Amino acid sequence: MLDAKFGIKKLVHHSPSEQAKQLPCYIHAMGWRVYEGDMGNRREEGDFYGYQLQYVLRGQGSLIWMDHIYALQAGDLFFIDLGRAHHYRADPQHPWEAVWIHFDGPQAKHYYGLFGETRPMISSTRPERTEAAIRGLFDCFEGRRSVFDLMAASQLIALLTDLIADRLEISRAMSGSRTLCHGDIAKAVAFIEGNMQRPLTIEEIASHAAFSPYHFARMFKRMTGYTVQEYVVKQRITRVKHLLSNSELSLSDIAGRSGFCDQSHMGKVFKRIERMTPAQYRHAVSPAAEGLGDWER
Repeated sequence: MLDAKFGIKKLVHHSPSEQAKQLPCYIHAMGWRVYEGDMGNRREEGDFYGYQLQYVLRGQGSLIWMDHIYALQAGDLFFIDLGRAHHYRADPQHPWEAVWIHFDGPQAKHYYGLFGETRPMISSTRPERTEAAIRGLFDCFEGRRSVFDLMAASQLIALLTDLIADRLEISRAMSGSRTLCHGDIAKAVAFIEGNMQRPLTIEEIASHAAFSPYHFARMFKRMTGYTVQEYVVKQRITRVKHLLSNSELSLSDIAGRSGFCDQSHMGKVFKRIERMTPAQYRHAVSPAAEGLGDWER
């Protein structure tokens, strides 16, 4: 369990800098509290902002979210959007002790979406790891070093990633049907990379992983952050860059080996993504250009 060095009750507020607000996630406040009786918190729609993680250390309580009541006990955690109506409170017979984190950031909504808005609660499968991550966040606040925001963001993202991984594994175990996992993703990626020189359809890629196109596309996006088509294009551009850097093949040959229908199509896609033409990229990474400043190129 988290030890007593933080005290029975602790509340820390933080005003993130404008620079910190460019990080994927940043913390507004954290608290550690022993609740009394049926003490809790109720907010109406639009009353607050950001997101909250709350982890139960001891005792019991409940969360009312989207007209559902969730019973919580030690080792349980909930992840909610504070802008939505919600109510959580301790069980008066067994009041809980809990730690909460109020945060926001450009990627906070993405992590929230991965966790699942309609399923806000999870039981930690590795409570010692979860508590170590929370301890690390408190340590960040106490140290107040110059890189505090960066360190806190790193710790928070690691915690969120662990929780989402737990959620995916639990969902897979509870599902009566087969669920896409990292092994299936690896198979699909290997198939894409091994067939880069020809046209690829989502139906073919999904079939290779033994999933329907719809289910595969939805889960691939959820697990990688890319649509299947975006990932294929990304891999094609990566191959183009490799061949531009490490061969003397013509642009037409490179287009063919990377799965583009012709040199013109490759050039348009490459410039949209890399903001330079393939020829300009080849010149920029050529041995003759090494060691030159941008102003000399």
